[in-house]
Parts: sequence; C-alpha cells; structure tokens
Amino acid sequence: LIILLADGSNAILLSGAPGSYARYPKWMHTFENQLSLDFRTKQSNALLLYTDDGGIQGNFFSLTITNKKLQLDFRITIIK
Repeated sequence: LIILLADGSNAILLSGAPGSYARYPKWMHTFENQLSLDFRTKQSNALLLYTDDGGIQGNFFSLTITNKKLQLDFRITIIK
C-alpha cells in the first residue's frame, strides 16, 4: 500500500504486514474540511483510513476496501 500525503510531496510505503499503519497528529475538525489521498494497493480487503473523536460522541469515519469495493462508513452526531 502506498499513501501519498495531502501535499503530494511525500509518500509512505507500508509493507502490508498485519498491523502495519501510519499515524498522524490529531486533525482539528471544522464545519467544512477537505481531505485528498491517493491509494494504490493489490489487496482485496483493507482498512485505508480511520479517524474518530476519541469516544466523545462516538463519531467516526472509516474508509475500507471490502471484497474489492470501496466502502465508507461514518457516524456524525449533531448536538443542538
């Protein structure tokens, strides 16, 4: 799996070994965010991206490949 960072200047190459991952500093969510990533893999099933709110409200985003199909799961809680 190759991950190109948002600024396009660097790439991370993961070996594909079980449990391999890259971790980044906390991303400060705002009302409107944009994230752009390029992935290249030969895997049929993989976790590509996961982020959550640290268990505060149970919010999360998960981007996976499941049976060769891209899948986005998320939960967004809106407090009024």
